[in-house]
Parts: sequence; C-alpha cells; structure tokens
Amino acid sequence: ACANLASVTGLRLTNANTDTTQMFYNCKALSSLEASDWDMSEVTKANEMFSYCGITSLDADNWVMNNLTNAEYMFQYCEKLTELKVSNWGMKSVTSTRRMFYHTDALPILNASNWTMEKLTKAVDMFYYNSGIKTLNAANWIRGNAMSLDSIFYLCKKVETIDVSNWDTSNCTTATYLFCGCDKLKSVDLSSWDLSKVKS
Repeated sequence: ACANLASVTGLRLTNANTDTTQMFYNCKALSSLEASDWDMSEVTKANEMFSYCGITSLDADNWVMNNLTNAEYMFQYCEKLTELKVSNWGMKSVTSTRRMFYHTDALPILNASNWTMEKLTKAVDMFYYNSGIKTLNAANWIRGNAMSLDSIFYLCKKVETIDVSNWDTSNCTTATYLFCGCDKLKSVDLSSWDLSKVKS
C-alpha cells in the first residue's frame, strides 16, 4: 500500500509498459501527478490504476489508449478529483469500463467525446453512485457491441446534461436502472437508439 506517498517526481512511462494495474492504488496522500507526457500506447490493463487515490487533477489528454482492454475501477473513489483531461484517449479496444468512475464525487465535468469504444461489451455501473458529475459528453461511446448498459448512470444525482446521442445500442439486451436516480437530468436525446433487443 502507498497510503503515505505524497509526491512522485521523475516518473516517465514508455511504450514498454503494458500493465498499470493498481499503480497508484490507495495513494490517498498523493494530490498531484505530472503524467502528461507518458506513453501509454501499449498499455492493455489499467484496472484500479488510481482507485482510492487522492489526486485532485490529472492531465492525461495526450495519452493514446487504443490498446487498452480493461479500464475497470480505474478512478473509483477518487473523491478529491476535480479536473480530469482524457478527451483524446480513443479507447477503441476497451471491453470493460465497469465502475470506472464510481464515486468520483468531486468531478463536475467529463469530456470524453472522442472515445469510440468499438469493442466495449460491459459498461455496467460505469458512473454508479457518482454524485459529482454535472455535464458529460459521451456522444460516440457505444458502437454496437455493448450488450449490457445496466446502471451506467445510476444515482448520478447532480447530472444535468448527458450527450449519448450517437450510441449504437442495436445489440443491447439489458438497460436496467440506466438513468435511475438522475434527479436533475432534464432531457436526453435517445431518438437514434435501437432498443429492440432489450429484455430488461
């Protein structure tokens, strides 16, 4: 465990790195991290990378994440995170984002409009119990392989705007509690969604 780790300097990840699982897990004293120039292009697993971490902001806009397959629990319980730049990740190989942003309660905005998760099959609970997010651009995420959309936005109590307009839901079979508990969500455009295979 690294609960007392307060700073990290001089760390440079290169394309030789393929697995960053639990890299900063439980680093509760770590408030900042300079990671903008990391080469994440060959990383395939980043599950729990920042789980329970104390970082307040992370600039990861330059990370290319098109080989990443597992992003489960990546930022869960990052309760002090207020700014996260991840808009250019791509994410075209990711298959699971389960609880990726679970309880990132201080994060008000997430721009991930350029993510095209072509191979995503499991997005269950992605923002489950996220009480911070207000604006989310997820327009191009779901590209036809996702079968379960259960509880993706469950209990996102502050969310006001969600763009999911271009999702291809043609193979989705379950969407239980998808928007349940989104008390401040005023409207969402689902006009292009095909839910003909949904059973629950």
